[in-house]
Amino acid sequence: VALTGPGNFIQSGGTLTMSAAYTQAATGEPVWNMTGGTLTNTGGMTLNGLFNWDGGTINGAGVLATTTTSTSTLGSGTVTLSGTTWDNAGVLDINGAGQLNIINSGVFTNSGTANYNGSSATPVTWGGSGLATFNNTGILSKNIGSLATQGMSGNLAFSNTGTVNINSGTFQLTSSGADYAQAPKRWGNI
Repeated sequence: VALTGPGNFIQSGGTLTMSAAYTQAATGEPVWNMTGGTLTNTGGMTLNGLFNWDGGTINGAGVLATTTTSTSTLGSGTVTLSGTTWDNAGVLDINGAGQLNIINSGVFTNSGTANYNGSSATPVTWGGSGLATFNNTGILSKNIGSLATQGMSGNLAFSNTGTVNINSGTFQLTSSGADYAQAPKRWGNI
């Protein structure tokens, strides 16, 4: 798949199926914007530049990789990672009311920097079937200016071998699912 030239690629609805691998250059290629619809990623996507995700669902067997040169922003809406894997090695900013909903055994792995900056009480949550997973091997920060109490909720396994920085307020892990006996976790307030 080739998208070339500066500017923006915007998916605001419908279904886009990426059956071939796609790699975005760090500069000179479109900023990837998703505000709605479904992106079925079966070929694998590597994003090296800007990725703005404000709505919609990403699913499929292909891995979404945001590299060390990428900056991803979740802004005003709930976005859904459904049954697929997102490997973030870059910077992920969850701003405003932005929320990452991981469902259907989806996996989010952060080896870069993930920042809670906004007003959502649960910037990362689960809202479907299958145990979802959040692996932090990088830096997860709850930043000054974010909502006083923030965290993760639902049938979500949180595994941390990296760093969790609580720069203000309370970081809370809560559970509500039946699969927690098998899930690697530490539930409560930090």
